[in-house]
Amino acid sequence: MMAENPWRVSIVLPTYNGEKYLKDAITSCLKQSYADIELIVVDDCSEHATALIIASFEDARIKYIRHERNEKLPAALNTGFAGSSGAYLTWISDDNYFTPHAIGTMLDTFKKRPDIDLVYSAYYELYQDGHTRLILPGSPEELMVRNSIGPSFMYKRKVYEEIGGYNPKEFLVEDYDYWLRSYGRDFKFFRLDDPLYYYRMYSRSLTATRSRAIVRRSSSLRTRFILGAKKFDRKEKSRFFLANAREILYGYRFAAVKSLCLSVIIYPPVIFRIEFYFVVAKLLIGPKLAGALRRRFNYRVTG
Repeated sequence: MMAENPWRVSIVLPTYNGEKYLKDAITSCLKQSYADIELIVVDDCSEHATALIIASFEDARIKYIRHERNEKLPAALNTGFAGSSGAYLTWISDDNYFTPHAIGTMLDTFKKRPDIDLVYSAYYELYQDGHTRLILPGSPEELMVRNSIGPSFMYKRKVYEEIGGYNPKEFLVEDYDYWLRSYGRDFKFFRLDDPLYYYRMYSRSLTATRSRAIVRRSSSLRTRFILGAKKFDRKEKSRFFLANAREILYGYRFAAVKSLCLSVIIYPPVIFRIEFYFVVAKLLIGPKLAGALRRRFNYRVTG
């Protein structure tokens, strides 16, 4: 059911045993400069004091939903959005937090640019020693190589109504899958350079503990999307696969070889590109030596 205010924002906060930082995440939502929000906290069958933390907030804008068994993040997000009423949607992890003007800034973008469907912004990585690092996400086109949207975003309800929920089969890359599906449907993305979010970096975070799995699943997700996308011609698809091979993220060589082969199969003339041979060299002799050869080659060409 839609809210009476056409500018209401629904924030979903999924949590599972995240009591350490949960209070900070909730507080950052409730203390936004833009007040017409609803905060839907989905407790994915936590074992700890999650319910008590939520009960400590006396705010009618909070809706609490608890799963009777742990269903993982995509299902928790789907539960939250199914119970939402806002015309604009976002979600926040239980260990991160918004800046005070985050929701208002993103919403103002929609007011100024009604043609935009999804807004995303720069953010800060927050380290355990307290220092921060500014991260500027990439362009939507870079989704063909990596998850370039980042954790700070908002989108119109019509995106949710057309795309549907998050895919439970894509646990760990559920957000990446969602952005790819949105991009594939030609929804319009808009990036803000203002940092509006703090993303905690610590050894026990989900991203840190599952980094290898995230890389593998992201690679598989990209491959399926690029192969099935009708919006790209063969030359573009080959270029995307060559770019993926060039990354060799975390030494994931199998995905790099697969991407390189696909780039040739889809568009054989790619073998005449110099970049193709640098990727081959990177695979055969390693990134460091290949990088040194590239720098030397560039010097000879331009020097």
